[in-house]
Amino acid sequence: MGGSEKVVILGSVKSPEFQRVSRVCQKLSASNSKVDVKIEHVAPIDYIERLNEMKQEVKDFIPSLFPGVVARVYTSGKLSVKSATSFISWAQQSFNVGDVTGQELGVSDDAVDAELENLGQTAFEAYIRGLNHTIVHMDVQVGSLMTGRLWFELYNDIVPLSTAHFVSLISGTAPNPAAGGDPVGYKNSTVNRIIKEGWFQAGEIMDMKGSVLVNDYLPDENFIIPHNHRGNLSFVNKGPHSNYSQFMVTFRPMPYFDRKFTCIGRCLDGDNVLQAIDEVKTRYEKPAMSIRINKCGVFCEGTSPPEKDLLPTFF
Repeated sequence: MGGSEKVVILGSVKSPEFQRVSRVCQKLSASNSKVDVKIEHVAPIDYIERLNEMKQEVKDFIPSLFPGVVARVYTSGKLSVKSATSFISWAQQSFNVGDVTGQELGVSDDAVDAELENLGQTAFEAYIRGLNHTIVHMDVQVGSLMTGRLWFELYNDIVPLSTAHFVSLISGTAPNPAAGGDPVGYKNSTVNRIIKEGWFQAGEIMDMKGSVLVNDYLPDENFIIPHNHRGNLSFVNKGPHSNYSQFMVTFRPMPYFDRKFTCIGRCLDGDNVLQAIDEVKTRYEKPAMSIRINKCGVFCEGTSPPEKDLLPTFF
């Protein structure tokens, strides 16, 4: 093929489709110096957001046709947008560069798909460790079905007191306000409010009598982080400086929440879980079925800045 080609790959770091395409690109670069390849990987939920942004840039672009990875190929300035399958077919036809093989991955050919899944999970875990923030996860069950896992990045360098409080509830080590009571946490707590296409609330911890357990309220540490993404994580409050265990996660950007609620993190993965929660029928904003946090934990601790570098707080 004459002339030069430019290839721009955007993918979800966890996606097996991205793992496949990125390895085909490595072979393509090694075999043809005229192909300029740029590869960018992002968190799964960021990939979905970036796809939606591409609708504004590319005519007739349909995000659902590009699960996990999208390839933009420029030939003589003309853009062609390709899925994983069509990109690999293009690489084969144009440069005789084939798909990933079992031999290249060190597995049998019938184990390639499973190995790409494993490589995606390993790459995702390395990616989130590299963020240098505290990473936590929650396993969510909607109704009788186990739905999936939500992964959150916590901004421990911006809101260290708030994130430490949240982590204690994730790990089940938060003090129990009842005298002599066991430590409390989010495990087995439920989603108690859903605002369709807005947000959901969860994390209200009850005692055996159904009364809400509340320690001393946590002040509004600051309002530095805006609610400008799907999956922003914030504490629910009852007015200024009244944060306790309840939290909320947005289904879309919610600028109305800025300077009202302390945003402490964002969802990195689990868009299918957010969608499943948003689709649950409600009555007066209460879910019509049980949505439970079956399990939660801390994946890795973030690096806190020296005390002299901490950002100002509002109390």
